[in-house]
Amino acid sequence: MKKPVFKMALRDGSFMDQAYSPLIYTRMHNAYRFALYKSGREWIVSEPVSGYRVCRVTAHFKGMPVASGHLTLKQAREFALVDIDSIVDRIGFDAFDQRINEALEMKVAA
Repeated sequence: MKKPVFKMALRDGSFMDQAYSPLIYTRMHNAYRFALYKSGREWIVSEPVSGYRVCRVTAHFKGMPVASGHLTLKQAREFALVDIDSIVDRIGFDAFDQRINEALEMKVAA
């Protein structure tokens, strides 16, 4: 089965096609569909419509954060959900939801 592709936003303002595995994140009564993909030696979570990067997946070894490139897809999914949860806990659900929606609105306006 062919993986879905989204337009990943690059720093210079251009976009690049990136294959990904869908990642569903649910918090409160909202569900978000994110893109989980491997870039170099790390896994990344992005919002597939806007290309907005949500987070870099971090693995842990003996309590210390390490690069996630060695993880399998299943492990990367588990750590990605934990990392997104920690972002939501740190900035609050309303701020997280607002940032995702702003990224989507910028894409629609463009």
